[in-house]
Amino acid sequence: MILGISVLALILISGNTIYNHRAINEAKSLYENGNYASCYTKLYGLGDKLEEEDADLLEKSRILAKLELNLKEYNMAMEQENYGEALDALVLGTYSYVRNKDAAERLNITDNFNALGSQIETNLSHEFGLSEDDAVAMVRLATRKEYTKRIHEVLKSVNLE
Repeated sequence: MILGISVLALILISGNTIYNHRAINEAKSLYENGNYASCYTKLYGLGDKLEEEDADLLEKSRILAKLELNLKEYNMAMEQENYGEALDALVLGTYSYVRNKDAAERLNITDNFNALGSQIETNLSHEFGLSEDDAVAMVRLATRKEYTKRIHEVLKSVNLE
């Protein structure tokens, strides 16, 4: 009986270890191919089962995925001519970019991080005439109502409202 339980426990532990190893390898491949959000999703569920190197990959992918998703949201909103949502995505992306600069440097991901941040800032400037400082100031407004009002003011100023 004890031998049977021991064998079953060994099988379960081995299965989990193999699954975790496979998931980590898939996540690394996703990251290398620039699929940061998918990498993050793959690693997130493993949580405390990650080694330090893989925990760093989780953090790298989280930071880059946030910017990647802000850009995707911006592009989708622009295609649908939903300029308020597009501006919101860029403003929040800029804020995330500013807040995570030190972490990106510490994690040695500045090239990819800056490339995504540059795309966000270029769109913010060209489409809406805003700077990084303008976007950060918008996020720091006291209430959501003030933020929404500022979004509408910007859209009006560039004839998109």
